[in-house]
Amino acid sequence: MIKKNIFFCFLFLNIGFVNAQDFEKSIDSLKQVYRTAIKIETKIDASIGLGKIYNRSNVDSAMTYFKKAVTLSEKNNLTAKKTESYSSLATSYIIKGKFDSSHYYFDKSEKLLDQATNYKLKTSFYGDKGILHYYEGNIDKAAESFQNALVIAKAENDNEEVIRYSNNTALAYTQLGKNEEAIEIYYDVLKLAESEGDKDHIGKILNNIGLIYENMNQFEEALGFYKKAFQVKKASATQIDIANAYYNMANMQLKLGENKKDSLLVKEAKTNFLNTLSISEENEYGNGKLYGFEGLGQIALNEKKYDEAKEIYIKMDSIASALNNQPIMGVSNLKLGVIAIDQNHFDVAKRRLVKAKEIIEKTGAPKDKAQLYSSLNALFAKEQNYKEAYRYLKLEKEIEEQLSSKNLQDKISNYEVKYQTEKKEKEILSQRADLAEKELSLNIKNTQLIGLVILAIVISLLGYLLFNQQKLKHKQLKKESELKEALVVIETQNKLQDQRLRISRDLHDNIGAQLTFIISSLDNLKYGFKLPDNLNDKLKYISEFTTSTIYELRDTIWAMNKSEISFEDLQSRISNFIEKANKSSEAVTFNFNVDQELKNNKMFTSVQGMNMYRIIQEAINNALKYAKASQIDVDFSFKNRMYEMTITDNGIGFDINQIALGNGLNNMKKRAHELDAEFEVTSVINKGTIIRVFKTKNT
Repeated sequence: MIKKNIFFCFLFLNIGFVNAQDFEKSIDSLKQVYRTAIKIETKIDASIGLGKIYNRSNVDSAMTYFKKAVTLSEKNNLTAKKTESYSSLATSYIIKGKFDSSHYYFDKSEKLLDQATNYKLKTSFYGDKGILHYYEGNIDKAAESFQNALVIAKAENDNEEVIRYSNNTALAYTQLGKNEEAIEIYYDVLKLAESEGDKDHIGKILNNIGLIYENMNQFEEALGFYKKAFQVKKASATQIDIANAYYNMANMQLKLGENKKDSLLVKEAKTNFLNTLSISEENEYGNGKLYGFEGLGQIALNEKKYDEAKEIYIKMDSIASALNNQPIMGVSNLKLGVIAIDQNHFDVAKRRLVKAKEIIEKTGAPKDKAQLYSSLNALFAKEQNYKEAYRYLKLEKEIEEQLSSKNLQDKISNYEVKYQTEKKEKEILSQRADLAEKELSLNIKNTQLIGLVILAIVISLLGYLLFNQQKLKHKQLKKESELKEALVVIETQNKLQDQRLRISRDLHDNIGAQLTFIISSLDNLKYGFKLPDNLNDKLKYISEFTTSTIYELRDTIWAMNKSEISFEDLQSRISNFIEKANKSSEAVTFNFNVDQELKNNKMFTSVQGMNMYRIIQEAINNALKYAKASQIDVDFSFKNRMYEMTITDNGIGFDINQIALGNGLNNMKKRAHELDAEFEVTSVINKGTIIRVFKTKNT
């Protein structure tokens, strides 16, 4: 790719700097000054200030304010303000790519420059006019203008201006092939910028050092510097600077992608070229648009998409001609010549390359000239004009040797080592100063600490004595409090137990007696009167239901009479129930098994005991009534931190998927959930049923 140093290098244009987050605030403040200012000079200053800020993002708005400043200064014949207004408006025309208009206003400013008393008017004039020469490709004049600005800045000890014009001078030297002089300036001014904490200039200088590495075909190093510059600049850069940064990185990514056959790098390069083009179009950065097109055209050319590449370069040439941008006209013609060579259109190639030669030999950088001579060498070789081919090959090699000279590489390496060494030495000195300061501070702190330790020991002894006294007092109060709480708990439990006993007596003496009377009355009716069979059956059913109710009532009274139920209590109650069941089902064998650990350690509340009893009772009833079981086992176990109760029978079983859960199973499931346990039923036809209630310990 042809390198367009006038774009991707960072020149310092006098357009002012405003931090991104303060942009709107600065605009509003200056507009307020412009509207309310009484003095004409103040109004002109505000207008120029607005123009300089807008020059970074909206060139048309910038030109509007600069023209207002021109009108006001001319109307009031203010020489110094006219000089500044003309130069400021000229910078906007540079950005727009309208170089003739820029010359016009620089000429008007130059006629008044001798009358200027403010040195910054002169440095700005020479510096900005140097940039105009630079963009036009007149690098000698650019270097001369930058030097004029630099001499004035040094005389005034203005470090900011020295940084700006040192960078621009070094950049011009790079273009002229004076790389050794350029690198010496760059590293000196980089140190100055770092001492000033000037991140904006640091970013631009790092970028321009990358340019020298690129000219030496050391693309990895160049990309490294471009990325460093982008990181420094991205927080505060103008949109134009960001467009420049994207282009620089894209150009190196494309070079490295071509060399390494890395499609991902080429893809990244294309994205960054598109970013360059987009930002330049948004900010009406004419030259930026041209270079974005050139990068996209190079990718198309590399991919041998000749029609697409040709269309891009013709468009570039047209725009560059309209802007009278000679360097880009040279680049576009060179590229069109390369395409023509690849397509064996030698007449077209010769016409394009001759036109490119006229421009590039006059305004181009050494790198551009080397690539021009390489293309001419290829053209004449294909035409079998070996004399001319050899001549251009020789010219190409001379320039490449100049760019890659060992002296230059050594000088760059030496400056980089020297720069890094000085940087580390400064860091070491700073660290030593910090250590000395910390050591002094530490000694003072140690003295203070010793005094504090002695004081702390005295206070600790007093505190220890007071603490022990308070501790003993606290223990005594705590024991008294615990005793009172224990008495309250015991009293509450006694009251609750008394209430349970009273309620259970009332249930036994009143409801139990009444239920017994009902049974007796029903028996008297059956045996005292001759009743129809259906009525006798009904009375028998009522008698049996009442008897069952009495049993359940007794179970409830049993649970209420106990604040806690042991495993032995539960086993005894279940055994009574099993004995009654055995009377009606003598052929059935019952087994009741409990792990020894559970017997000794596990206690239940009255509610828990009653729920477990009811689950077992319902399971046994179901086994006797429906399953026709001959053996029923009730087991309690504790394994792997799991409490488990199982009721197993060897009855006929049932298909769980085909039989809906009745009230009995649903009641068992609800009671299990009240125990915070899981309920599980497993049944196999003709093999029996297992009901399992289980929960994890401490849940």
